Amino acid sequence: MPQEGDERLTQKARILLPKHKYFDVNIPEIETIRLEETSYEELRNQTAQNEEIQMIRKALERGDKEMKGVALGLCQWKDEYL
Repeated sequence: MPQEGDERLTQKARILLPKHKYFDVNIPEIETIRLEETSYEELRNQTAQNEEIQMIRKALERGDKEMKGVALGLCQWKDEYL
């Protein structure tokens, strides 16, 4: 029998979500830059011009913990790069 703290007790409750409500959701994608033969100077320029990257940089500088659509805890601004 499961005892207190047993994982099987915490996983008893389940909630089924209706497909029509959650599977037609559009998830926005963040633009990425490919580094094939791109120079670091070009990458630095593209980074400086990209509004989304600059918004993330400012949020990191302010010490924000959350930003819609971005896992700030996984982001790091270092040497002018995200």
